[in-house]
Amino acid sequence: MAKKKAAAKNGKKSAKAKLDAGAKAIRDAIRDAEKKAKTTEAPPEPVELAKLTRSLDEIVQDRVTLLPDNIGIKLSDQTTIEESLAILDWTTQMSDHVGFMIGDVLNHGQTKFGQKYTVALNQTGRAVSTLWGYAEAARRIPAEKRKAALTFTHHREILRLPDEKMDAVLNEVSAQAEKGERPTVQELRFKIQKLTPKKRKTHKKVTSGKGKKGKKKDKPEPPPYQPSDEEQSKLDAGEETIQAAAEAIKSSGLFKIVGKLDNKEKKRWLDMTHPIVVFYNAVDGVTGY
Repeated sequence: MAKKKAAAKNGKKSAKAKLDAGAKAIRDAIRDAEKKAKTTEAPPEPVELAKLTRSLDEIVQDRVTLLPDNIGIKLSDQTTIEESLAILDWTTQMSDHVGFMIGDVLNHGQTKFGQKYTVALNQTGRAVSTLWGYAEAARRIPAEKRKAALTFTHHREILRLPDEKMDAVLNEVSAQAEKGERPTVQELRFKIQKLTPKKRKTHKKVTSGKGKKGKKKDKPEPPPYQPSDEEQSKLDAGEETIQAAAEAIKSSGLFKIVGKLDNKEKKRWLDMTHPIVVFYNAVDGVTGY
């Protein structure tokens, strides 16, 4: 009986080994066939592209239709492959530089209509503080200084530099981008931080205001906290946003406008600005004087 069981067990192992060997042979055959197909497959023939005979403006006007609510575009059936590639470049560049377009519109309106334009913007309920951030970028970097190889976000990072350093860095980073070595926004941010080291404020020791009894030696103060690069980026971004909001509030007489609104709108503005009040109180609560 024991011999029969051992023989059956060995038979099962032998059958499994044969199945495994057969499966491996099939896999090897498939891999060899795929490798052979790759080596014998003819490379695709290059497409002959004709030179465009019309300007990009004419192509866009004739071939492109904006979809409702600007959620996309539809190309005409008559669009040629050359025109399609030109439209592709056009849409890509628009996405890279749309921030400048927004800023240019705002600056034009502010120049032409002045305070009236600011009031009109507030009435529409648009996020004015965000919009004025675009306007500042478009104002500080006029069209003749903008680099097509860099996105709006790259330009905005360079705004952190003083005006006298901006041109040199714009030219340097643009030259990198034209060689196909455009840095990421994060890499550019670190570069800017190295070029503009911030002075760390020395924190004064918190005291009760009462005189000390006896002559006790003061305990050494701990060194001021040094934010990490990521934390410093958050601080810089928050500072930029808050400064833009403060400037918009001061320059537009926002309080007087909001004061004339109905209670529902006033409540909306209170809810919107509440996080700033909470932030102020929290920082004030841990600040020593």
